[in-house]
Amino acid sequence: MTLRERMAAAASSEGGVIFTLGFIIGFPHYLYADLCWQLAEGRTLWAGTFPATLPEAFAAGTWIDHEWLFEWLAWPWWAHGLWPLAAALCAALVATVPLVAVAIARRCGASAYVANAAGYLTIASAVTSYAPRPQTVAELCFALVLFVLLGTLQRPWLLLPLTILWANVHGSVVLAPLLVALVAAGRAIEYGGVPPRRFLVAFGWALAGTFATPHGLATWSEAAAFASRGELLATSDWQPVSFAYPIELFVLVLYGAVLVAGGVPVARRNAVALLLLAVFVPLWLLHARFLPFFGIAAVPALAIALAGSGLERRRSRKPTTDVRTPWLALPLLVALALTFALRAPQSLAVEPEPAATAALVERAHFTGRLFAPFTAGGYLQLRGDPVQVLLDTHAIPFGPDVWRDYRTIEDARAGWSEALARRALAGVVASDDGALATALKDAGGWRRAARASGYSLYVRTKPTP
Repeated sequence: MTLRERMAAAASSEGGVIFTLGFIIGFPHYLYADLCWQLAEGRTLWAGTFPATLPEAFAAGTWIDHEWLFEWLAWPWWAHGLWPLAAALCAALVATVPLVAVAIARRCGASAYVANAAGYLTIASAVTSYAPRPQTVAELCFALVLFVLLGTLQRPWLLLPLTILWANVHGSVVLAPLLVALVAAGRAIEYGGVPPRRFLVAFGWALAGTFATPHGLATWSEAAAFASRGELLATSDWQPVSFAYPIELFVLVLYGAVLVAGGVPVARRNAVALLLLAVFVPLWLLHARFLPFFGIAAVPALAIALAGSGLERRRSRKPTTDVRTPWLALPLLVALALTFALRAPQSLAVEPEPAATAALVERAHFTGRLFAPFTAGGYLQLRGDPVQVLLDTHAIPFGPDVWRDYRTIEDARAGWSEALARRALAGVVASDDGALATALKDAGGWRRAARASGYSLYVRTKPTP
């Protein structure tokens, strides 16, 4: 099967359904917290300055902006009132990932029926990445790199532009050389020899791309620093898998059932698929954000398992895979148009915590240092409010002591008042039904200056001790 034929499978009628489902699920319904500071940094880039500090968070340390290209591209859409269109574009990129997964499965030898089934399964993990965000582009780059590696690899230089794009939108580009190494090792095992020379060339191109950023070596040093930051697991959104979240439990059960039913053997001929699973399953379990990468990396094993399960032999009729089947075009276009019409206005809405914090700051005319939900700092910066928060969703620039103080104050643990004084915080945003609000009322020296959407802003009535 030629490359054109493999890609045609992703444009088939089944592919159209896969794309439409991905678009519907992946289209955003509010302004994501990270996106606020990314838009603010995009504004800084267009003003001619490369972001090196976090003006909205006074406790931040060194910051390396890996996502600058996404920010630079995103800001004009926001500045010219076209953000819903940018959100739709990012949703389309999210929806493209399962289509690339279909092409990956075909490249692994799967039939059109099995490949499309793998595409549907990939939706469960691919669309968990909220669009729009730099990870949207990173996951598509991940899928395309894997697609290139699983082919004949006659053009290994294609990895260079892919990794350059990836490196300038997200720090996860360090996964690109890892993918090359895994596929090379798997091929060596499968064919009983050393990896072909083209894999060494491909590794060189992929590695070179990771350095083609304004940060150079810092791409790798920052990744190493993050991997060594154990406290982030307990204090940021980089959490291990929690099966309290339905999507994560669903993916585990679904993928596990497919792999067991298919009886993916620990055999030399499936070394690439098994190596990918062996690496990306633990990554996902350690950091839930690796779920989309896991979903893509699992496609070769899914294709093998689905083919081995006898699913294809039990189908009642041959599925439509001819790209000349326009009968689905109209309902799919209607579904896409309705999704855009209904959700585009909501893509300008803001998450509840940042929106409430901004309303409180405006009503109380507050300026200075503020303790607020860590999701709020970027939105305050985007608005231009004269406020600095303790920390925000950047996560990495803040040391363990900052995160410890944040949690101490947020949960009103022993020493919370001392932590507020140590950080010279003049205002506190607290949930009305939370422990912190109760502690502030009982402690004295604070008064409620404003209230909005279940949150209150308390300001000091006495100087900081």
